[in-house]
Amino acid sequence: MIYSVVIMGLMVLLLLAGVLPAPGGAPDGIFRSPVFILLCGVLVGGLVLCCWQRLFRGRRKIAFILVHLGVAMILVGAFIGFLRGRRTNVVLPLDGRSISGFQAPDQHAIFETGFAVAATNFEAEYYEPRYFLYRPASDDPRGFELVDSFSFRNGTLDLGDLGIVAIDELQNPATGEWLRRKMLRNGWILHRGNRVAKSYRATLAFRPENRDDAQTVTHVLEMNRPATYDGWRFYLMSYDTDNQRYVVVTMRRDPGRRFVITGVWMTIIGTVLICWRLGGAFVEDTSHAA
Repeated sequence: MIYSVVIMGLMVLLLLAGVLPAPGGAPDGIFRSPVFILLCGVLVGGLVLCCWQRLFRGRRKIAFILVHLGVAMILVGAFIGFLRGRRTNVVLPLDGRSISGFQAPDQHAIFETGFAVAATNFEAEYYEPRYFLYRPASDDPRGFELVDSFSFRNGTLDLGDLGIVAIDELQNPATGEWLRRKMLRNGWILHRGNRVAKSYRATLAFRPENRDDAQTVTHVLEMNRPATYDGWRFYLMSYDTDNQRYVVVTMRRDPGRRFVITGVWMTIIGTVLICWRLGGAFVEDTSHAA
């Protein structure tokens, strides 16, 4: 037990060192250091040994074993992902052109995935824009100076002494387009700020390479809803906010992901069982005391 506590303490210190800012360097590099990996390996060995001793001594506590083996599975899965995982960002044009042979982040390797991917049918939903109020500058007859900014409330912009501007005056109800600029009666200007996307999505088309009978498979990729194809997971990260000509997609292949998910569920179930048992013992003790 004392050895596990010491190892956990050292790992916590390394984790704290990894989250501290490092000027001119990458603080997360400590998680890839041989010392941290060695400590994780020793901890996994200690967890497995502890579970084995429990079984060997006949004390078969399922909750205890689930928690310890669950943590070990998480660390093993993370290590497999560290060794065999692949991850990169790719810019996909929205004109339907297929991309294959994805370049690694270090620019020195090419990921040969065996398939090509194309992006089409981009759609975005936006929040109501924020408008900025400008007035003619006092020191420059051709310039303007910012007065304030306004957001829509109940479908209107309340400009104070300048009155109220209804949403119909700034948005085309047929197309949904917002006016970029509106001149007020007193010569002041309402200028639309940059649109902020509420959600956006694109359709990814996957086509296996070097196969004559290959069929294209499509997946709709949305914010926080990744798509999976041939062991790769695709995450929609951003897009061309000016002209909507491309999307930026993170593609990742992690062979250890299943181990991590299994370990998380084992830890959750084991912890619930431990709490349930402790809660039952507490109720039993209080009933006897009464």
